[in-house]
Amino acid sequence: MNEEIEVLEIEGFQDKKVEVLTLDEKKKPLFTTWQKIFIVFSLIVIVLGLFFAFVLYGKASSFREYLITNNTSLATLLYNDYTINNVLENNYLKEPLLNTDVTKITFEKSKVSNKYEDIIINHNSDKDYQIIKINENKLKGKMVIIYNPSILNLEKVNENNIDNYNAVLSIGNSGLITNDGKVLNDNSRANVGGGIIGIDKENRLVLGKYGKEDAKKFKFSTDYGPFLIVNGEKAQIYGNGGYPADAKNVIAQRQDGTILLFHINGFDFLTGSKGAYMSDLLNLLIKFNAYNAALLPGGENSFLYTGGLKNNYNGYSFVIKK
Repeated sequence: MNEEIEVLEIEGFQDKKVEVLTLDEKKKPLFTTWQKIFIVFSLIVIVLGLFFAFVLYGKASSFREYLITNNTSLATLLYNDYTINNVLENNYLKEPLLNTDVTKITFEKSKVSNKYEDIIINHNSDKDYQIIKINENKLKGKMVIIYNPSILNLEKVNENNIDNYNAVLSIGNSGLITNDGKVLNDNSRANVGGGIIGIDKENRLVLGKYGKEDAKKFKFSTDYGPFLIVNGEKAQIYGNGGYPADAKNVIAQRQDGTILLFHINGFDFLTGSKGAYMSDLLNLLIKFNAYNAALLPGGENSFLYTGGLKNNYNGYSFVIKK
């Protein structure tokens, strides 16, 4: 827009000219475009910095506990030993100090009646197992209810043979794996407590602090933990139990002999899954009247395959053959 200038002659000052600028005149901007970009960028950096400082070091401890109890290398970079030890001292699980008393697995049917018992009891008597979906309090996943424990086995599964099974609960390649008296795998595993998790010749789940030679006496076994319930005695959980909310696998057995395989999904914003804390698992196991139960290797790469899309997997699994 052109600048308009009006020239006025005032009496007594004919030799002077007065310039009057109209309101149309463009004023020079306070900041250049690049200065504005720099200011906005700086404000974003400051806000994000304050946000992450609050999340990592503020009073809200959930994210800090997640990093430290998940044993991430990032935690050792962000926190000193005092902070790490303080979190670990307030988030742990105390296992039952027992071995399984197999005489308590009576194979007698439960007489309790509630909605969870009805899920277990109300099934087609011709079926050796059934698979149900879990969707409770933002816990999402699946459970295999095995009425005939003799159909369960522990085998190496990969993408080429996975279609030979009706159900596959992955446990990976770490730790001790035995089957029919043979050691199939003997790699180191995480220090997670627990011990031997085996199925004996009478199809009873056995949890205990056993050595390799004892483990070979079971039909099949692995070693992991912690133990969540032994002979009906529950683990004591403090804080998050030393485990963040994520995908988890569990094997359990009721006194009536029914074996339960759980897979709880990890956090998923789209499906509303929050992942499972140890307390969530224990509450779920109690509702389904588990008498012995142990955590199995899990995490975000674990799965319970019951058909459908193949999973690119090569590792040991609890399986039900077709």
